[in-house]
Amino acid sequence: MATAPIPFPLGYREEKPKLMDPTALHYLSQKGVKKSDLARLARFLNLSLKEISELLPVTYRTIQRRQPNQRFGQPVSEQILAISQVCAKGLDVFDDKEMFLEWLNSPILGLGSVPPKSLLSSFFGCELVMREMRRLEHGVYS
Repeated sequence: MATAPIPFPLGYREEKPKLMDPTALHYLSQKGVKKSDLARLARFLNLSLKEISELLPVTYRTIQRRQPNQRFGQPVSEQILAISQVCAKGLDVFDDKEMFLEWLNSPILGLGSVPPKSLLSSFFGCELVMREMRRLEHGVYS
């Protein structure tokens, strides 16, 4: 039985991230995220590949060596997907890419007065950022 292709959270033809269900994220992390999708995520965040590599469990040199269609292993793919889900939630909450990116780079009291972007280097940090955005979504400001 063939399965339908799972789209990357940044979409096929669009730059707008979308939230995905955990099952799709699981299978996509096992399949591996392509370097080209990582590059799209970096562009969305206005980061270079070198800058985004600092948020991932992989070196910049390893990223450089990959071809655009080569896939990362599961640990790297999971972190890329976690960051992409933060972006999707950010667009959902802020309804504006520039406002979301400004918030992502500003110190947030509810996150210990650090910019949310600094927490994106771990799954648990991504969860903290997601939790803070859910609070904002419900009007709870800290």
